[in-house]
Formats: sequence, C-alpha cells, structure tokens
Amino acid sequence: MDFRVSLTLTLLAGFLVDPAIGQSDLRIGQWRSHFAYNEGISVTQDDDKVYYAARTGLFAVRKADMSVEFFSKVDGLSEVEASLIRYHPGRDVLVVIYTNSNVDLVFPSGVFNISDILENNNIVGSKAINDVYVGLGRKIYFSCDFGLVEFDLETRKFGFTMFTGTPVSGFTEFDGSYYLSTGQGLYRYSGAGIAPNFGAWEQLGDGHGLPAGAPSQGVVVYENQLFAAVDHALYAWEEDAFLLWDLRDGHYIEFMSPEGQHLKVGFRCFEDACNGKVHFYTVEGKVGEHGFDCAWRPLYAIEDEEGRVWYADEQRGPKYAGNYLWGCFAFDFNTPWSNNVNEIAVKDGTVFVAAGGVSDTYNNRNYPDGFYILDQNDWSFFNRTNEPLLAQQDILDYLRILPHPDSQYVYIGSYYAGLIRFDLRDSTYRFYDQDNSLLQGAVGDSLRERIAGMAMDAAGTLWMSCFLAPRPIVAMTADGQWANFAVPSGTRLADVVIDRRGYKWFAIISASEGLLVFDDNGTIDNPADDRYAMINTSNSNLPTNLLTNLAVDRDGDIWVGTSQGPVVFDAATDPFAGPAQGFRVTVEQDGILSYLLEEEQITSIAVDGANRKWFGTRNGIFVQSPAGDEEIARFNESNSPLPNNIITDIAINHENGDVYIGTQSGLVSMRTDAVRGRPFHNVNAYAFPNPVRPEYDGPIAIKGLAEDAAVKITDMAGTVVFETRALGGQAIWDGTARDGQRAQTGVYLVFSTTEPQFDKPDALVTKILLVN
Repeated sequence: MDFRVSLTLTLLAGFLVDPAIGQSDLRIGQWRSHFAYNEGISVTQDDDKVYYAARTGLFAVRKADMSVEFFSKVDGLSEVEASLIRYHPGRDVLVVIYTNSNVDLVFPSGVFNISDILENNNIVGSKAINDVYVGLGRKIYFSCDFGLVEFDLETRKFGFTMFTGTPVSGFTEFDGSYYLSTGQGLYRYSGAGIAPNFGAWEQLGDGHGLPAGAPSQGVVVYENQLFAAVDHALYAWEEDAFLLWDLRDGHYIEFMSPEGQHLKVGFRCFEDACNGKVHFYTVEGKVGEHGFDCAWRPLYAIEDEEGRVWYADEQRGPKYAGNYLWGCFAFDFNTPWSNNVNEIAVKDGTVFVAAGGVSDTYNNRNYPDGFYILDQNDWSFFNRTNEPLLAQQDILDYLRILPHPDSQYVYIGSYYAGLIRFDLRDSTYRFYDQDNSLLQGAVGDSLRERIAGMAMDAAGTLWMSCFLAPRPIVAMTADGQWANFAVPSGTRLADVVIDRRGYKWFAIISASEGLLVFDDNGTIDNPADDRYAMINTSNSNLPTNLLTNLAVDRDGDIWVGTSQGPVVFDAATDPFAGPAQGFRVTVEQDGILSYLLEEEQITSIAVDGANRKWFGTRNGIFVQSPAGDEEIARFNESNSPLPNNIITDIAINHENGDVYIGTQSGLVSMRTDAVRGRPFHNVNAYAFPNPVRPEYDGPIAIKGLAEDAAVKITDMAGTVVFETRALGGQAIWDGTARDGQRAQTGVYLVFSTTEPQFDKPDALVTKILLVN
C-alpha cells in the first residue's frame, strides 16, 4: 500500500482525534502532539469547562473534577498560537482567534474555519483581531486594527466591514446604543442597527466626562452598567456622564472582564518593571485586588459560578485562585516544560529531547529549558527550575542529547558549560568541563565549553565536537579515558556521525571549510597514525560549504545536509585515498531533471526502517525513497498537523515506526508504516488490527517480519489477493483484493519469506480475520 494512501485513509477515518489517544497506540498515519501548555494567553468558560489558550493549542479544565483535555492542530484546529478565545453561550461555540488573524469556530460537531480576514488582500496594513464581542444573539463582532467586522453564526457568513482608520480594541451594546473603543477615543452610535459608516459615529470626550481625544482600551457591560478604559483609567457611565473609577500610576489597562460575580480589570507596568495586579469591582466600587503568583503579567481573568478566578498570565502561565482575594494554584501537566526542541533521540521506546538552541551563526541563545524525557506516556523535565545542581552549574543551551546504547547513562552536550552525564537509575549527574576533562573553552570565550556534536562508536567511546576549541575533537572512552585532537583546518566543528568503518565525519560551520573526516585508526592514544581528509566545494560535488547536518543510512552511505539540498557519499568510498566526490541525487519533475531539494535548506535527516530518508527543512518535511529519487510524502503546515514548517530535528522509534518531529513551535509525532527489520521473522509475527471490523477502513499492518521480506496474502482456498514487500520489518495491506474492491469476509493467510519461494512451512506467519 502506498505510504501516501495509508496516511490519507487514516486521516479521513478520524482527523478529530480524542485527546485520550495520547494514552493509547497510534494507527499508521495518525499524529500526536507533545506541546507545552504552561503559557496562559487567554481564558474563557462554558457551564462545565474552563478553556485556556496556550501558544500551541487549547486545553479545557472540567470544573467538577479538574480533569484536563488538550486540543491542538493535531486534533483539528487550523493553526497554532491562539491570541484570544471567547465562548458564545447562546450558540454553544468557542471562538478561537490566532495571531495571524485566522479564526476557528469550535462547535460540538466540529471546527469551522474562517480565513477571510487572513486571506483578504484588500485590507491594507495590519489585520490583527484585538477582541471579539459574542453577546447572546446570532452575530459576533471582531474588533480589528482596521475596523469592525460583523459575522453571522447562523448563516456562517460575514456582514458589514466598517473601516475606521484607527485600531479598534473593543465593542459592546448598551441601553440601545453601540460603543466602540479605538485608538482615537470612545465612540457611540445610537441609531437603528449598526451604521457601517464610521463617520456616523459620535466621539465621546470632555463633554461626557472623558479626556478629549484620549485612546480607549476597551468597553464592557457589567451588571447592566457600562465601563470603559480610556487613557488607561477605568470609567463608569452613571446617568449621563462617565465618572473616573480607578487609576493606577505607572500601569496600563491590559483587559476588562465582566464574566462572573465581579468586574475584573488587569493592570500591567508600562515598562514591565513590576508585577501586575487584577482589581475587582462590584457596581458599588472596588472591593479588592489580587497579585500574588496569579497576576505577574496578567492577560485575562474570568470568574466561575463558585467564585473561583481563572488567570491567563504571560509570565507564570495558567493558574486559578479559590476566590478574588487569596490563594493561587498552578496546573501540573504531563507535558514537556517548553516547546523548544533542538535534538531528539529515541532508545527502547523512550524519547529524549534537548531543549537548547543556537543561532544560525552558532551564537548562544542562552535557553535555560534543559532536557525532557518521555517514558511510557509520562513526561519529566530537568532544568534549573527543579534541579538545584543544574542551577548551581549554570547550565544553559542544552544542545545535544545521546542515550548510551548499553547503559542507563544519558549524555547531554551543553553549548555553554560542557558535558552532562545523567543516570536514569537514580537521577544523578556528573559534569565535565575544562577543569576535569580535556574539553576546552572556545577561542574568544574561554570560559565556555561549547559542545556542538556527539556520537558514540562501537566500542562505547563518546566522540564530541567542541566548537571553536583549539583541539576541537574530543573523545571519552568507555573506561573514562580522555583524548583530544587538533585538526588541520577549521575548528568550528558541529554535527558528527560515525560510519561503519569507524570514520568520524564532522560538519564544519564555515562558508569555506566543508567536511572533515577523521580516522584515529583504532588507536585513540597514538596520534601518529591519525588521518584527516577535507571535503569541500573545490574537490567534491558539494554545492556549498554551508553544511547543516549528517546522517548514516542503513547501507552505510553518509548523507550530508546543506543549504542547497543533500549530498551522498557512498559507503565504499575511501576519503583518505583521494578526494571523495560524493553525488547529488537527481529527480525528475514535469520532464525536467533537477537536484533533490536543491532550493531547500536541510535542517535534519533521519532514516526510517525501510531506509527512506526524512528530510527536515524550513519548508516542512520531505520523505524520499531509499535512493532519494522518489518522493514518498511531503508534510507542511497546510496539509498536515505540523504546527510549524521550520523543522529543528527528526528522530524515529524503529520498533514501532513513530517519527518524532521537532519544530519551531514544539514537538509532534506520527506513526509511519516502516519499522526496523531483522534477518529472520519473529516467531510472534502478527497483524494489527485483527480482527478487522466493518467500521475500520485504515491500513492493516503485518508486524515482526524479516527485513524487506516478500509478502503474499491469500484466502483459505489459496487464491492470492495481495502481494507486497515489507517496509523494513512491517508490511501494509489496505484490505482490498486484486480487483481493488474490499476483500470479502473471511480468514486470510499471510505468507512471508526472504527466500525465492513461498512453499516452506515457515512462510505462513499469521492469519487475519476480515469482517465486512
């Protein structure tokens, strides 16, 4: 079955995945998000749940038992990075507004996307949506930088668009009139219906108790009384004029929220030099203010039926308090600590993530996020916020991560403070830097040991590239002995891989250097027999010396990622016998030959169980055949749940086919149709799902096969209904017979072999019951 068909069938079978899927096995082609939800951008509620918007999705807290559900692009949302959410009680719809001005309407029946504002090329300037008025009727109103927009929830069509020439921050209805907060002040219209001509609106100024021409930050109705934020002071309409209610020097009004028993107004420092506050009011006046840990940089707050206050805070994330006066409770989620992903590694089903980073020119970003581990659906994180030793060592920019293949050690390379060895058995650390190892500081930054690449050879020696160190190749043997090596040219060594011969291939981050190949000849303590080879644009087929990453495939070939696509160096090529030319893969498109991904910057290369190449780029992912000359699949923001087209890393669990994808917006994974095969069939080979029930129309996987084995599926009479070859150690059947129709109800026999004939008794590996 074609991989693309497999993916399409799975998505069509159920794109809106229940969040509980994270606790169960994925189907082939199905996606899962692994996002951090420790940022609170916006908050709203219905009768049963409180909804929070985070950078990468939404989560809902059930009021009755505080259980949590997560929703993201994987589950059907159109985008990541929501900026605002509001619930419309009359229509039972959650309005989700994104930073790019796309809008989702989340109904119980599914998601309806409104992309008209985003895609409208007639709007000049910013299209930002600052607020949405939901009211109780069928229409909602978007307050935008360019004006006010009406939308009908019943017809799902837009009404008028009123261009104002000034940003609109809020809209409301009160006592038969309409009010509009803008950058030029507060406006009112008292005619029948809403006039879409801004010139017909009356500006309210000093004759109405407001400072003339001062900008308005919002307008709301609370307990049948009108409140407005003007020039960052709170005003209340009383009979025939606005009266000043509250003002906090040095602060601006971030929001006004009328939901619940109190009117809530969030104040923030103009320079963020102090913590914000949320003030609470009744119609009689101010009754209290809440600071504590719930309101450091408040963005919004609501109050539920029990008087609990739910805070969206930019700095300290989503929290809630027992009432408007005291207490603050933080959410504890089973998610990564942040959405930064630099490198991913998988060992025995456990996923390891280094959450540091460097700039494109390999300067420090000073990320403190640490590293994360996903073990049996449980996330744990390790950084200076929860590990005193990491804070004491001042560790930043956790750039590389490598679990030891034969022990419980995990090695983490910091681009700031050397090497960390973490013991999974007791969560203890050992730190290596220039004081207790042969790691060296960078030239020009001698206090910082910048580890930019790590790989382990067959003997258990850890090889590292120490960026800009005088001796940038560093090795630590299995018994703890150290060695370091000077190189003939270029000390800006980064990514490193080790081929089947034990040669170390280093990418040099330089426009003039290219590749360095190093061979210690198996005598790490004898530099006299060391060999070096330099490969660059002058002596090879590298199109550029701007290299990004390296990978070794199942055939032993070395794939080199560049800013102009990949280059392949054959496993049989000896780089020390003469210049290794390498070659660029040619592909045909519309009858024209070109080089594979020649216009793409490769950011990551991974090799799956079928030896297919997964290329991460700044424009999504390209999955290519083993030779690279055929496109198997392509994933980007528009055709998949990828949250961002900029891919930071890709790693594959070869036991089940899960592909983990790091993006600039966080981590996602999907189940692919290839797993690593072995020389012989597993005696416990099986098919999944089995039985295949009538409601299931996705791919059927036959697992536990020998590598690249031939597969035949027959009915009980021996008639062949399907033939294929395993992708690594797994074959895929779409449940159809040779005529393209779904196979009839019955038991089907699966034969598989690595031999030319299927007539051996052990060729029968499993049976499948298919029910129509």
